[in-house]
Amino acid sequence: MSREMKPAARRQLPIPARTPVSTPDTHAPAEHDTVATVGRDVAQRVLHLREDDLREREHLARVLIHSVLGIPGDQLAEIVTAPARIGAPHWDAFLQALVAWRCQAAQPRIQTPDWAKDTHLDEAWAPFGGSIRDNGWYVLSVLATPAAFLHRGVVLDRNNLTEL
Repeated sequence: MSREMKPAARRQLPIPARTPVSTPDTHAPAEHDTVATVGRDVAQRVLHLREDDLREREHLARVLIHSVLGIPGDQLAEIVTAPARIGAPHWDAFLQALVAWRCQAAQPRIQTPDWAKDTHLDEAWAPFGGSIRDNGWYVLSVLATPAAFLHRGVVLDRNNLTEL
């Protein structure tokens, strides 16, 4: 018996957003800043991304994950200082969550930059879209999502952050 896929339902987050979704600023980050550079590179691809293209969306999410997790720990504080924007609220929240999560996990812990605290989505969004389509998977995915992501409205199983 085949099961028909339904379009993603709008999901309310288990914790409310603290601030409305921010709009990207026009500050041009320094060229040497790896996170900002990756943000700009991904932004170009996000502009042409169709919302229903899960394969490309997952690919772009993996690019961001690997780029942020691949920053050497001794360079992390310096590399995340310049603001990084992708220009789409979902993707900005995802990038900011990655940076915040990485800063919190650093030894010694690094202060999350202010620019990585300003985007909070009102409805759940998953870069790997399937995890919020089904009620059972949604609950499991939320439970497995680090707080840095949930607070920004992004649902991402922590297992996706250990692939490097």
